Amino acid sequence: MPVHAHGHGSTLARYHSYYIPPFALPLYFIFLLLGASLLIALIITLALVRPLHRTATLLNLCVAWVAVPLMLSFLLFAGQVNNPQPSFPVCLTSAALALGASPLGGFAASSMVFQIFLLVVHPIRMGDNDRWVTLALVAFPWVAGLAYLIATLGVGLAHPNLVIRSKFYCILASDPITSASSAMIIFAMVLSVLLILTIILKVYRTPLRRPSPPPPSHTASAHTPRIKSNLLDLQLCLRLLIFGGYVLFAIFAGIVAFWNYASLVPDLVLSTVPIAVFCIFASQRDVLRAWGIGRKTDRGERGESMRGSQRQSTGSERKPPSVSNDPLAELDVLEMGAGAPVSPSLSVDAATPDSTLVGTSLGCPLTPVLDDPHPEKHQGMQGEEEVDLADEELEPPCLGEERVRRSSFTRTPEDDRFVLRS
Repeated sequence: MPVHAHGHGSTLARYHSYYIPPFALPLYFIFLLLGASLLIALIITLALVRPLHRTATLLNLCVAWVAVPLMLSFLLFAGQVNNPQPSFPVCLTSAALALGASPLGGFAASSMVFQIFLLVVHPIRMGDNDRWVTLALVAFPWVAGLAYLIATLGVGLAHPNLVIRSKFYCILASDPITSASSAMIIFAMVLSVLLILTIILKVYRTPLRRPSPPPPSHTASAHTPRIKSNLLDLQLCLRLLIFGGYVLFAIFAGIVAFWNYASLVPDLVLSTVPIAVFCIFASQRDVLRAWGIGRKTDRGERGESMRGSQRQSTGSERKPPSVSNDPLAELDVLEMGAGAPVSPSLSVDAATPDSTLVGTSLGCPLTPVLDDPHPEKHQGMQGEEEVDLADEELEPPCLGEERVRRSSFTRTPEDDRFVLRS
């Protein structure tokens, strides 16, 4: 068991006397293990559901915060959590894992924020990222955590009297090791907060933070540029801000826990980080839909509902073109999610079998419904899925002679994700 030497009384005094309330131990480990279990479910979902794409550093963050609770729960797994003086090998291992967990969790969060910063400043596709930069960002937290783990083992073997029992784990009462770890983590987390603020300012200043509005029907043409969507919207900024602020606060609490042994609050706050990471990143719409939670209404279903309301307003009988005053009642408009507006200046009276109307958002010709020789054929296609124009490889379909729509499995513009597509 660890030896308590009197020569280090000033260093060890703050660690010797402690009182743990009965509720503290169960609550601490429940938070840790529940958060780890939830993150495992999120990782499996992101790995198995094909349409879900996330940056490598976000997946690395989830894996790291699965490992951190397991590292901090070593005494529980060893069966000595209620022993005030665990055996020396168990206590030394617990101390090494505890000191290695803080750099691992803190630098994993910083790496994710830094990669998103690179994506915002240099808008590139996730697959075109420099592999070496991504590999370095993924590997650095694990290298830092392993370095502190090895350093703790070395110092603990050389000075067994410094390895003592803490509240929920063992600790190495060495000021140089603790100071170096605290300084690096504080620097990384402050840098992360600055990068998050830079990302938010960048998104606010760019005009592409929202999908471009469709051009008016009377100004659209066949050369109208396709709608592009910068999927970094306000929801992403909010998630980053909450994540950065919460993790920064929790890491500071963890550092305080190493220096102020009397308080249980820092450790309890740190134990909630895995749950917070899960709530922040598992609440995205595509993840919830993969779990069958939330609304499944896509743009095609919304377009069909609007068409149904238009057909209901027109009635079952068709009116002659000369007496029609409502263009919405006579034109089959292709919506882009919320319905495309039709210019009120357009009149069906001017439509002839040889004339076409310019599409409102796609730059495609629209043919009056009265001139359609096969209306029942086209009515059956109204429930099909709308095409996502955020995919640059897809050309916008037109309501021409073939009237063929290709389905798209890309995400909708209103969904938030951590991949910046140009």
